[in-house]
This record gives sequence, structure tokens and C-alpha cells, in this order.
Amino acid sequence: MKRGSFNWHPVETGKPVDICGAQFTFFHSVHAIPSLGARIQKDINGRKGLLHITGDHLSNEVLAQMRKDGGISERRYDQVTNILDGEETLILVDAGGGAIHGDYREYLDHQGRIAFMHTGLIQDKLPKGKFLAASGQVLDVLG
Repeated sequence: MKRGSFNWHPVETGKPVDICGAQFTFFHSVHAIPSLGARIQKDINGRKGLLHITGDHLSNEVLAQMRKDGGISERRYDQVTNILDGEETLILVDAGGGAIHGDYREYLDHQGRIAFMHTGLIQDKLPKGKFLAASGQVLDVLG
């Protein structure tokens, strides 16, 4: 579908789609305003690149309470809390905290490279491979 200067291509969550030679798989995150996250995979010079973007997303603590209160199903809870598989070469995490965003502390023990975004609140020294993404910063998916 073409409107003005844009070519619109419908996507379905969970169904991979090829965009510019990369495979995008979108998933629903859990947020006050509907939001999507994405996993973007592309081989670059023979190396596998897998970028995981959480999208606006709640913390695991809030998700657990929502599950307990019946706000999200057990299936959705499992989908959004078990999505990282260790194959990611870079993870971009919504880490603004509070009632409607993720908590960066939930990712500190993860082995992958993680850039925290959507926050300026992190004052702690972050472990190796974890860092705050600066506005406009260009990140190499392969590291």
C-alpha cells in the first residue's frame, strides 16, 4: 500500500518478514500504550548479527503482578519474559523504570551486550558489556 512518500507493508507479530535483506520478527511488548519489540537478524560478512529491541516494555516485577492479578495470561507472560535466547549480538532495552517501563537491573546478569535506552536515571556503575545508549549514538550490532 502506498500513501504519499511511504510504502506501507503490514506485518504480523511472530511472523518473520524480510526488509532490506534482514529478517525482522516483531512481538508484542507489554506497555500502557500498545507497543512492539523486534528481533532483527542479518548475516554481515559471514558473521551472524541479531539485534533485539525490547520496545516500550514493563519490568518483570510488574509483569509478575499483572499475571497474578489476571491482567495478562500465563502464555503472554511466558512469551515476554523468556524471549532472550543468548544468540543476540546486541540488545536494546527500554529501561526507564517506574510503573510503565523496564528495570535495567533485570538485565545486569545477562551475558550479552546491552544498551539501556529510554532513561537517564541510571547512576550505578554498569558491568562490562552494559552501557547507556546516548541520543544519536550509532551502535555496531556485531560489537
